Amino acid sequence: MIPYKKNELNALVQAHGPMLRASARKMGFSDTDTDELVQSVWLAFLQGTRFEGRSATSSYLFGILRNKAREWRRSSKPAELAPAEAGIAPSAEDAWLERERSESLSGCVNQLNPAMREAVTLELAGESKSTVAKAMQTTIAALYVMLHRARHHLFDCMH
Repeated sequence: MIPYKKNELNALVQAHGPMLRASARKMGFSDTDTDELVQSVWLAFLQGTRFEGRSATSSYLFGILRNKAREWRRSSKPAELAPAEAGIAPSAEDAWLERERSESLSGCVNQLNPAMREAVTLELAGESKSTVAKAMQTTIAALYVMLHRARHHLFDCMH
């Protein structure tokens, strides 16, 4: 386990926790599953991180989140879908349609090659294109091409 002072760890959690939580919610996890997933990210970070400062801390943590989300989805515990709008209970039909759309999109994203999947996921998490390009060790131009191709694949897959 990497030793961190309590105030250093608190600063990390406060600085990057909201981004991790928002990213997990955008991936379709419920509040409860999001909390568990983000906690597993912090545990993985503390239990054996190899962070060397060559990328932004947020990119590194997002990479852990992405891997933990994959593990979570492969496990027997299915992720619950989050309600479309907070405070408004969707009808049974709306909930069913949203679940179908989310499962379809998730299946389409899983069909992307790993580089495209990572680019799309980081972009959806709100990372800037320059941060995504650095995290993926590619140029911004190559990232735009990857995202363009990924969007076309997702559009074709969904329709």
